[in-house]
Amino acid sequence: MSTSHQLWDEFLAAVDDGDPTVIDQLRARYIEACRSEAEDSPQGQSALADQLERVAAFPVDSHAGGSCDDLATESMEIRARLLTDPGTPEYVRQFAAASHRSAALLKSWNDPQGQQEFLRIASEMYRQLDSRNDRHALKVVLSEYGVVLIEEGQLDEAAACLQEALQLAQEQVGPEATPEERSDVAVAHTMLAQLEVAREDWDEAMSHYHMALQIARREAPAMTDPRVWKNLGSMCINAAWIALHQGDMTTAHALATEGTDLLEPLGDPNLAEALELAATIRTQASP
Repeated sequence: MSTSHQLWDEFLAAVDDGDPTVIDQLRARYIEACRSEAEDSPQGQSALADQLERVAAFPVDSHAGGSCDDLATESMEIRARLLTDPGTPEYVRQFAAASHRSAALLKSWNDPQGQQEFLRIASEMYRQLDSRNDRHALKVVLSEYGVVLIEEGQLDEAAACLQEALQLAQEQVGPEATPEERSDVAVAHTMLAQLEVAREDWDEAMSHYHMALQIARREAPAMTDPRVWKNLGSMCINAAWIALHQGDMTTAHALATEGTDLLEPLGDPNLAEALELAATIRTQASP
């Protein structure tokens, strides 16, 4: 067994024991061992990138041996060096994907600033590419970027990202578009609705939900993923909450009822909060 494998096992045991000093020591030693053992070959360097991503994503409050941000950056840079033709579409695509993965790692560590930076890099890279799959990947990145910016209060920047994501979703809708692709437009509208809620522009938020619900109701029956009904029900309840803020009690009651009718049969305990909100809205909006 290699030193790094042994240290990883010891690190996991230390996490179970909960001693922060030992956890810090073993985390730093594991990272050092990974770097020293890594072969100077594509396979070895790729394995090192995997190891760094693994320790960066591990749910323990320690930055010994390198912060999550630093390890994610190092992993991304390693993967970028493995690409032999900088500037080619494949190089750009792989670099963008690595940046997106790094953003996900930083999200798991509740590091919104680091997440923002990697989403920004990924979006800039994907904008250089033209394929349908790359445009879809850009839409996903921009949607995530927009949500982070909303949470950080950067609403103008969020609006730019989410408007671009909506435009990309609309570009996918053609004669041969799938129900899932058409539903992506609804998702983009719900994210713009979240932005308008943050701005407390209830009319604009409801306008986006109105468009999202039109699409979602039309496409849901043709979709095979059972989560579509959960998403539609949650969308109805969110829209009902906005209608309540508008003072439109009739619409609020109708949407809350629709959402309840969709969610209750699913029997999902994770939906208890949404159903409780729906019940509150229906009570407040009752004639």
